[in-house]
Amino acid sequence: MIMPQLDTQYYATQIFWLVLFFTALYVFNVTIFLPFLRSKQRARSAVISHNLKMAETLLGESKKVKQDIEDMLVRANHDSHNIRMEAAKKAQGIVEKQLELSHKMFRDYLVKAEQNKQKEIYRIETHLLEVVEEIKSDVINALIYSTKCDDRNTRKKM
Repeated sequence: MIMPQLDTQYYATQIFWLVLFFTALYVFNVTIFLPFLRSKQRARSAVISHNLKMAETLLGESKKVKQDIEDMLVRANHDSHNIRMEAAKKAQGIVEKQLELSHKMFRDYLVKAEQNKQKEIYRIETHLLEVVEEIKSDVINALIYSTKCDDRNTRKKM
């Protein structure tokens, strides 16, 4: 015989061992292996369920934190805008005070310049009057001298 496993006299023992082996395998799977797998599956399901609940909780907390951060950013933007506006008002006030001070100093300078101009005009007028008086007296003296000379000349000619 070429293939002894196909010999009909061994069929009964082969079927017996086949049934015995698969029955033992079935009993082992049903009583030990499958309950072990179910317990692992339940444990994993519990862990997954717990993790999903934690993820939902964390998602809610993260949304709350995100909203809080956005609220803080809005408040910070508003506060920074107010600070910029106050700083601009203060700077404008300082500039206006400096401008007013500069205008006052310029007006004071103009007043002093006008006073100095009036003093200089008075000094020049006084000096001019003195010069005119000198010229007047020189002209009068020259006229007097020239009339005396003319009188002398006319007397000599006569």
